[in-house]
Parts: sequence; structure tokens; C-alpha cells
Amino acid sequence: MDLRACFLGDSYVLGQGDVTGLGWPGRLLTSALAQGLDLTVYNLGVRGETAAQVATRGANECRARLRAGDKKAVVLAFGANDISQGVSAEAAMVSLESLIAWSERQRFWTFVVSPPPMTGAKAEACAAMTKAMAQVCAKRNIAFFELGAEVADWDGWWAEAQAGDGAHPGAASYERLASAFAAW
Repeated sequence: MDLRACFLGDSYVLGQGDVTGLGWPGRLLTSALAQGLDLTVYNLGVRGETAAQVATRGANECRARLRAGDKKAVVLAFGANDISQGVSAEAAMVSLESLIAWSERQRFWTFVVSPPPMTGAKAEACAAMTKAMAQVCAKRNIAFFELGAEVADWDGWWAEAQAGDGAHPGAASYERLASAFAAW
């Protein structure tokens, strides 16, 4: 089976901070290929983008990449920039709903990934964003991967982030994220 998957999102999809350049989508791909799976991964993460920006470009970017193949999937992962830029969870959910509706019309497998947990003043907004995403996914019967619940080592994640730009972890944390997503 030829599976093609677009990973749409922000800098966490891109893998910002990962010196290998793989991020977690690239690690999923290398693992799948090592197991003999026929998978093509398109990393469509863009630094600094909000849900609305991802939604604006998402359909066009995926359409060009998901023309062929037996099975097609879209993984939607964003929210951290919405939180950082003061975008409400309600506003971000309009974009999420739009992307899910488009993906469903295309008959793509659709998965949604929460933003990573945040600390300090952003923790409450992140919890609200994650809860809103979970509610949209439950209502639409879409698979939802909550990073905070599924990735075990947040101390390591934030230690790597502090050693880098303060927000993005390093290769080891993206490996943990990829492993948790694959196991999920």
C-alpha cells in the first residue's frame, strides 16, 4: 500500500531546533521505511504560522502532493503560535474546522496533534487550546493526539528548548515525539 501523508503546521512540525533536520515527521518516515512500509511524508511546517495561516495554504499545498497513492493522510499540528500571538482558541478552531472539513471532503485520513504543553503565563491558554481541539475532534470523530498526555519526558523537552532558542527542543525530544505518535 502506497501511503502519502502531509504534515501541516508550524515550527514544531518543521522540527525547528533539530540539528538533524528531520523533526518528528522525518523520524516517522525513516522508521516506516526501515520497516519496509511504502510511505511518503511531506513536511509542510512553517515557522511562526497560526492556525489561520495554515488553513489558508493547507488545501493547495496538500492537493499538489496527494494526487497519487493508494491512501492519503493529513496530520494537522499547530496552536503554539496562536497562543503566543494572543489568538483565542475559538478563533483557531474555526481554522481547524475548515481544514478538517476540507480533508473529509477529500476522503483523507485526518489526524490532529495538540501544541506542546507550555509553562508560565501561556500554560492556561495552551490547556484551553488543547481542550478546544479535543472537543472539535470528538465532535467530528477525528483522531486527536494530545502531546501533553502522550509524550513522557517534558523535562527533557524543555531543557533542550532552554539550551536552544527557548521554545523548540532538540533532536532527542523530536525522537520521543515521533515514537509516541507511532505507538499511538
